[in-house]
Amino acid sequence: MEIRRLRRDELDALWSIDRSEVIERVYSREGDVLRLRDERHDVRGWPAGEPEQYGPILHDCFDHGGACWGAFEADALVGAAVLERRFIGSDRDRLQLKFLHVGRRHRGAGLGGRLFEEARRRARELGARRL
Repeated sequence: MEIRRLRRDELDALWSIDRSEVIERVYSREGDVLRLRDERHDVRGWPAGEPEQYGPILHDCFDHGGACWGAFEADALVGAAVLERRFIGSDRDRLQLKFLHVGRRHRGAGLGGRLFEEARRRARELGARRL
């Protein structure tokens, strides 16, 4: 598995990641209490319109110095992380992890953790106190 920085022209490949999953429990807020309840959802692929809505946001992030990593198996993109470069928060000491997805077949093997660590390391290099 190769993890490397993505080029701008590779960002559209993010939507080829198989994000299918079965969700069996969902958190909901009830007043001041967070409750976990049984609720089954069979999610197949990306929600309609998500690539069109979030693609420009991720391109904008890249264009403003954001960092994008991809995990490749052979030539297929199977996971990715995108770190925003613009600081946020009242103290302007936070960077946002804009995107983190690992394809269905590659979950549970630590790939998401490896991608997160790339983003965390870069955020610290940039001076972020929080992610």
